[in-house]
Amino acid sequence: MKKQSFFLGIFLIGLGGYFLLKKLNFPFLDTVLTWPTFLILLGIAFIFQSIFSPDKQSIFPGVILTGLGIHFHGQALFQFWPDHWAIYTLIISIAYFVHHYKMKKGFGSGILLLLISIIGLFYDSMFGWISYFREAIGFIGNFWPILLIVAGVYILFKK
Repeated sequence: MKKQSFFLGIFLIGLGGYFLLKKLNFPFLDTVLTWPTFLILLGIAFIFQSIFSPDKQSIFPGVILTGLGIHFHGQALFQFWPDHWAIYTLIISIAYFVHHYKMKKGFGSGILLLLISIIGLFYDSMFGWISYFREAIGFIGNFWPILLIVAGVYILFKK
């Protein structure tokens, strides 16, 4: 089985299902059958290709596209869904972890992007206390000439 025909077959099945559901006009599916669904369909086609064909490399774009589709749906459907740049690095990090599971490559990149995502998402709560140090340093910074005077006096009277 050719890898292009497998991918195309899975994608066409998903696309046909999407348009069939649109034609059936279920009112509760109107919020789900939007453009991010195409990203999810494309991503799932890549994931199935990596599972059922010799091309294991396609798991990476499959996870990224599926993750982006889920993220955009989450933003549209849920008030609590985060709208932050770190979500994109988190999705890519997850793709690296899944890629590592299949190909045994990319674990370090996944860890690095995961750390960047955690810092990005929780920066205010994790590093909010740094502002207190910044204010203290700013206060001390106004009186640095006194530190020079004290250092000079210490050097003069040191034995």
